[in-house]
Order: sequence, then C-alpha cells, then structure tokens
Amino acid sequence: MPPSGTFYDFDHRGASAVWSSAHDLVRFGMFHLKNHLEGQKQILKDETIDVIQKEKNPQAPDSEYGLGWSLIDLYGYRFVSHSGGMPGVSTRLTLIPSENLATVLLCNGETPDLWKIELAIYAALLPELAKKLEVEKIKSEEEEPEQFSPPGSLLGEWVGEVKADSRTLPARLVIQENAQVSLELAGNIFSPLTMKTPLGTMKFKDGIFQGPFYGNFNTFESARSPHIPFIRLKLQGQRLSGYIAAVAVNQSFCLPFWIELQKKVSNK
Repeated sequence: MPPSGTFYDFDHRGASAVWSSAHDLVRFGMFHLKNHLEGQKQILKDETIDVIQKEKNPQAPDSEYGLGWSLIDLYGYRFVSHSGGMPGVSTRLTLIPSENLATVLLCNGETPDLWKIELAIYAALLPELAKKLEVEKIKSEEEEPEQFSPPGSLLGEWVGEVKADSRTLPARLVIQENAQVSLELAGNIFSPLTMKTPLGTMKFKDGIFQGPFYGNFNTFESARSPHIPFIRLKLQGQRLSGYIAAVAVNQSFCLPFWIELQKKVSNK
C-alpha cells in the first residue's frame, strides 16, 4: 500500500499502487528462478514454479499468457515476463530461467520501449542472443515491405461513423483495385503511410484490415500531441467494424475510438 499522504494513488489498489524497489523486484525474480535467497521464505515448491513457467492457458491456446506470467519463446530462449503501467509509470520484470537471469526496469514515464532496452541488456549478457539479433536486423533491413493487395470483398466505398468525445463523426473509406486507399473523417482526408513504421504497413490478413495513415485525427483528448491515425477493422460480410486509434508520434499515448462502416451498394 502507498504511504499516507502520497500524491500518487488509485481507486483499484488491488491491481496497482504496489510500491516496490528494483532490488525487491529482482529478489522476487530470483525467487522464481529458484535461487533460495537467505531470509526469503519458500512459499512455492520448485516443482510448482516449473509448472507456472511452462503451462499456458488451455482455454486460449494462441495466448502468450500463462499462470501469472507471459511466456514467450524467442531466439531459442523462453522469456518469462510481466509488464505494468499506469499514468506516469511503466515497468517490466523478465526472466530467462535457462540462463538464471532476471532484469527489472522501472520508468517514471509511459513508454513502449522497455522491451527494447531489456533485450539490449540480454544481448550484452548472452553472445548467442546478440548474434541472432544481428542476423534478424540484417534480414529486416533487406526485406521489402509486403505489398497491399486488397481482396474483392474489401473493394468499394464504405461509409459509417466514429464515436469520439461523446460525438458521432461521419467516416468514409474507399479501397480501389489498384490498392489505392483513402480515409475521410469529419471532412478531413487521410492517406496511408507507405514508409516503415512500428505499426507496420497497410495489410489485410485473417479477415482484418489494418494500417497507419498520415495526418492528425483531432479529438479533445488526442489534440494535445502530434499523432497518426491507425485503423484495425474486421470484415464481416458488408460490414467493417473495429477501432481507429490516435497514436502519438512521441509514443506517449494511444487513444482508440470505435468505428463502424457499411459497404455502399452501387446503383449501377
């Protein structure tokens, strides 16, 4: 629990507002590496810890989340991790059990880059991981971005609305055979971003159409910082629905808004 009189508190203390030092979190990580530190009570058997780090949710086989940890197999290692974040703070605790390594990152700010920092730390400690990351970097630089090729079911004019700031804004999406796409929101027209971004490029996969656009989708909340619109829509017959998000260029926020579009029937 936070100390009395603190300026930083929440109305859901059970899910946040746990105050801890990096040292304490590293000790917690070492407990889950079965290091049996002096003065640390063994509240779980080693066998139980093994199960926690191996078993994923059988009800969601595609999920990376297991019993309280995210379990990710990457570059030949199993990463056992959890992140946290509230307004003004972001945290990560990650283990590589096979190497008996634990890292803790605490940040007085909101940033999605803690994983990159963490990976750089592990690369400095594990030469084999550093080699694999270098190979992946070279491959990524050599790869051409996949060209967007819309299926026939996606072609045409889609009209609908966006729910934002307690308002309903008119929306229009046009997708042509030559892969030309335009998005219109409340009279403002946006063009797709064609350069490489962390958000990827325009694509349609597994019934999902998504991609970033150039321009500012100004709402009361998003107007405080330069950003780009990003759409992610699920195709269901003659309907596209999902969200349009204002993603800040400085990566300080991502604000999603509900969008629903209906395919316009041609009178020809």
